[in-house]
Order: sequence, then C-alpha cells, then structure tokens
Amino acid sequence: MVPSNASTLWLWTALAATLSLGCTTEEESKDSASEEADADTDADTDADTDADTDADTDADTDADTDADLVIDTAEVTMAFAIQDGMLTSLPGMPSELVIHLYDSADWDGDYTNARSQCGITVDLLGGAPVDWTSDYPGLYGAWDLSLLGDAVTGTKFRCSSADFTALGGDATAFARGLNMGFGLAELDEAHTTSFGSEVEGFEDVAGAATFGVLSHDILGSATVDDSYLVIGYALDGDNVAMDGPDMVMLDMTSAFFLPDGYYQVLPVNQAYSF
Repeated sequence: MVPSNASTLWLWTALAATLSLGCTTEEESKDSASEEADADTDADTDADTDADTDADTDADTDADTDADLVIDTAEVTMAFAIQDGMLTSLPGMPSELVIHLYDSADWDGDYTNARSQCGITVDLLGGAPVDWTSDYPGLYGAWDLSLLGDAVTGTKFRCSSADFTALGGDATAFARGLNMGFGLAELDEAHTTSFGSEVEGFEDVAGAATFGVLSHDILGSATVDDSYLVIGYALDGDNVAMDGPDMVMLDMTSAFFLPDGYYQVLPVNQAYSF
C-alpha cells in the first residue's frame, strides 16, 4: 500500500498541475488566440493558393489542346467517270466534287489529309450539259450544277472540330447555296507551259492531261478559273484499267471529243480565301 501522507501529497500535486493548465493569465490567453489566428491564416492561405493554381493550369492546357480549325480558305477537287458521253459513277468511285475547307495557317496542301480540313461532298451526276465553246474553243465538255442544293451529300474529314464562322456558322448550308459548273478543254500551249513549271512531274502525265475550268461563286461573285489539271484514265468495262499496280492513262493528245474514262481534277496553286 501507498502510505496515507504520500497519497495526500500525490493528490495535491495532481490538482496543482491541473489548475496550472486550466488557469492562464489574460496576456497568455491573448497570445494563445493570436497564435491560433496566425495558424488559421497560414492554413487558409496555403489551401487557397494550391487549389487555384491547379485548377487554372488544367483548364488552360485542355483548351489549347482542343483548339478548332478556324476555316478561312477553300479549294475544289473532282473525280468523275464518262461512259457513252455521259457522266456516271463506277463501282467504289462516285462522281463527286469536294469543297476542301481549311485553316490557311495549317494547310499542308494534302487533299487526303483528314486532320487538316473539312470536306463538303457534292454529287456531280445531276450536272446538265452546257456550251462554253465561245470561251474555250477546245472544250471537250462542260456541265452546269447551278445551285448545289440537294447535290450536297454530306461532309468528311475533320468537320466536327472546325470553326465555320467565316461561312456563316454552317458549312453544309454554305455549300448548298453555291452555284457551280465545270468543264474540260484541250491542253493548249499556254497551259502546257504553265503546268510544266507549276506541276511537279507534269512530263509524266502530260499525254493524259487536259485543263479544267470551274465556275463558282465561292467568293460571292461568279468567276471562271482554268487553273485545274485534269488527268484521264482508261476504263476496262466498268472499272479503271490497270497495268499491275498502276492505272492506265488515257491518250488525250489526239482526242477530238471526251473519251470514256475516269478523270481526276486538281487545282494548280489556287485557293479561295473568305
């Protein structure tokens, strides 16, 4: 057992310690409150600073990564087949005009690059024959598409990520309201010289080449442009004739009319800016 006097001494010692902890002077209370306030201030400042910095950084990074194509320029390409003097489509090869819409700052000149453009597709089969021989004596054939309207069949490439403000906000509606026509003419001396200097490898396709003409109102007023290179390929029945892996080119050097074939039309250093 613990002696009684020792027990009494232990009890008083414990009470004294308790009182000394529970009773502080007024100055000590103020100091303690001030320290607690300082601690709260430090904690709040740290928490707010960290939270704001993280949130702002993440938001800016995501926005930059997902930036849209700002459409400001257009070009046109075409591919179509002629059979018995009529526009037609081949299996897996529709007769189609494509309006390529892109951001001129990012354009790489590749009409098949899906990431750098939006393509509006137009069915050419509704085109009506038109006579442009007074303007182009060596004309093989021309077709008037008039107002594109229902000939616009859809979109392809990166249209869902594009900003069409320059076109009124809706690329398909913009295309439906355009007037267009196109034709092919004999490759004259002027175009032979021009294409020879502007088209890489032109000498390899010159025998199958014609020049294309396009009427359009993309810029808001009708114009005719003849800066298009057209290459013709021979047909084997309803298919393009092949020589191993290569398509067989037509001989256009002695043609007096537009022979049956498959034709690809590409612009030569031509762009339309909005």
